[in-house]
Amino acid sequence: MNPLQEDYGGIPDGGGYLSHTEYEIGHAWYAEAAHCILGSLGKVEFDHDDPDYEFYLSGEKGHISEELNRMEGAIAEYGQQLYDGQNFKGKRENSQYFIDSVTSIQTASDNLVVIARGQKARLGAIRNAQVRQLASDVYDALITLGLKAQGFHYWNAGRFNVWRDPEIKSAVAKVRKSAEVIYGPLHRAHGSAPRDPYITNCPIISDPEMDLKEMPEAFLMAKERALGLLAKAGIHDDVKIGLQKFTGAQQCWLALYERMSQFKAPPRFWVNTQTPGIIDAAVLPQDTTVEDVMVDSVIHEYGHVIEEWARVKNPEMKRLIYGPFSDEEDFAEYMVDFFRYHKDRKRVDVVRKVVKLYIEDAFSV
Repeated sequence: MNPLQEDYGGIPDGGGYLSHTEYEIGHAWYAEAAHCILGSLGKVEFDHDDPDYEFYLSGEKGHISEELNRMEGAIAEYGQQLYDGQNFKGKRENSQYFIDSVTSIQTASDNLVVIARGQKARLGAIRNAQVRQLASDVYDALITLGLKAQGFHYWNAGRFNVWRDPEIKSAVAKVRKSAEVIYGPLHRAHGSAPRDPYITNCPIISDPEMDLKEMPEAFLMAKERALGLLAKAGIHDDVKIGLQKFTGAQQCWLALYERMSQFKAPPRFWVNTQTPGIIDAAVLPQDTTVEDVMVDSVIHEYGHVIEEWARVKNPEMKRLIYGPFSDEEDFAEYMVDFFRYHKDRKRVDVVRKVVKLYIEDAFSV
């Protein structure tokens, strides 16, 4: 059987890693991105005999590029020294989080290696050689993480950081190379390549009147409005939303959702404290307020929550979403229109069904 015809290439959500420590979250982030690349390839493989196969394959370019950047982003972010022994503070032997994280990483890594090797061994069923090579390299990147992460023990926390291992970086570089054989040069959010000016490089005008000390009023008003709109639709979720200054490749993002957080606790969002400066530098209508932009941002991020739930928990929701919507970002952006502006009515019936299924699934007692 073609391994890509199993959900997400047979790889468990987040690679099976949990979230006892920030360091462990990096493993889940990386593995989740790899699992999503396999999911994109899997959607195409179900249509291999379709005359439009190449068209469907080309349609996955944006999503594969985004997930590849997340894999590279995990290396860039969690390879920093601040994550070495983070949350342990010299009291590792007394930290239950640390104990649980070591055990979790060891267990998940062992399982991931076994699963990824088994799936890779069946790649001969894939007829497209380029897709086969890309899938093989993604599985190798997961195997490499699993093998290397097994080196994390009680006695070396604070000194061991898998994300600085050159073999991890090399494995992801191979994934990029294989993806670019299919799609040509892909956007690179990390490293020395030019960044996409519309996503990771934008003008920001400093606004001292709306800095971190002054923003909370607009932020709290926006949070109340956004959660009110969701509640009006029947989504009564205790979303945790905080303010944070985004840096690096994320400096121009208005907000972000911490992937997979909804499955561990209430969904966790962050809103960029540089939002006022981004708005001031952008060409937006004069009556656009910081509060309005934040409301849109929170609704957009909740779109990611719903899409993630569909992908992980509810195949029917997923089928509905990936009819009229090209990818996760397309769906999340439409959620703003659905809840706020009601401009595009063509997809509204589908979204109503998705939201209804989500409410029944996620909030049923």
